[in-house]
Amino acid sequence: MKLLTQKSLFFTVVALLMAAAPVFGSGIQGKASLRGELMAGIRVRAFGSMQEMEAGRALAVSGPTDAKGQYHLDLPPGRYFLTASDFEGNPVPGKYFAYDSDGPLYVQEGPATQANFNLIRVPEEVATEQSESSLIRGEIYFQDQLLPQAFLYLFEDPSEGFKGPGNFSMPVRGGLFELHAPPGRYYLIVRNRAWGGDLGPLGLGDQFGFYHGNPVQLESGETRHIRIETIDRRAASRDAISQAFGGARGVLVDAADNPVSGLYVFAYREANLRGVPPFVSSPSGPDGSFEVELPAPGTYFLLARGTFGGPIEDGALMGILGGSTPKPLELTAEKRIGQVRILVAPAGAPEAQ
Repeated sequence: MKLLTQKSLFFTVVALLMAAAPVFGSGIQGKASLRGELMAGIRVRAFGSMQEMEAGRALAVSGPTDAKGQYHLDLPPGRYFLTASDFEGNPVPGKYFAYDSDGPLYVQEGPATQANFNLIRVPEEVATEQSESSLIRGEIYFQDQLLPQAFLYLFEDPSEGFKGPGNFSMPVRGGLFELHAPPGRYYLIVRNRAWGGDLGPLGLGDQFGFYHGNPVQLESGETRHIRIETIDRRAASRDAISQAFGGARGVLVDAADNPVSGLYVFAYREANLRGVPPFVSSPSGPDGSFEVELPAPGTYFLLARGTFGGPIEDGALMGILGGSTPKPLELTAEKRIGQVRILVAPAGAPEAQ
C-alpha cells in the first residue's frame, strides 16, 4: 500500500509539472557550430525586439546545446530576434556568440522551425580614444584573416532586422575601414557577396558579420575601435519546409514585352516610395525575373530601378507596380507570395509614370 501511494504521488507530481510547462506546439530547433565544429553548452535566446535584445530581456531561453550542438526551444507563434551564446549579458572576449543572420524569424503553428547558428569567438578590442572628431575605425575578419573585400552598412533603425542598404554603406578593401560619422547610435553590419554587389540577399558561401557589440554609441570627439568577425553562410539557417519563401516574385518587361535585366526591385511600406527601402532584391535576371523577400504579412509598394540613392535621372530605366498610381501588394498569412509584372521604361516616359 505504501509503494502504491509513492507511485501515485510520483505520477501526480509529473502530471503537474507537465501541466505547468509551456507547450505551444511550435518553436525552433537546430544546431550551433564554430567553423564547422558542433558546439555544446550554447544557449539560444529569443527576443521580441532589438530593444529587448539590447536590454537582455529574453522572452525565452533554451537549455544548453548537447554534445551534437543541438537545441530545442518552445515558442508561441510570433516574430523573434535570436542570438546564441555561452554567456549572459555583455559580450565577453573569448566566449562564443551568434546573431541570427536571417532574422527576424517568424514562428508558425506546427513543426519547429529550423534555425542554425554559426558562432564567432568574441575578440579583444582596443579601448576608445579621444579625438578631434567622432570616428569609427575598424577591422573586418573572416576566420582570423582580414576580409579582402566587403560592404559595411550602418543602420539607425533595427526594427526590420537590417534588411536593405541601411542608412549608409561603404565598400571596404583589405579589411580595414575608417568612418567619420556624427555622434549617434549605430548598428554595424558586414556583407560580402561573391559577385561583389552591395544590394540583394546573400547566397550560400557569402560572408555576413553582425558586430557583437551592437549598437555602437559614438560620442563627440571620440574614436571607437572595433573588430567585426564574419561567418561563412555555407548552409542555410532555415529549412525549406518550415521557412518557405514569402514575398514578391515576378518579371520586369519593357513596352515591347522584352525582359529587362540588371534592375533592383525595392519594396516600401508607404506609397510615396521615398526614403531608405527596407527590402531590396538582387538584380533581375536575363529573363527579367526577380524576387524580393518580404518576411511578414502586410502592404508593400514596389519600385524597380538600376541604382540606389538620389533622384532617378531622366532616361534611366524604372518601373512602379501599378504605374502612376502605385498599386499595393497585399500579403497575408494565407497568401505569402505575390506574383507581379512590372512595366519598365526610361524615366519621364508615360509607361514609367
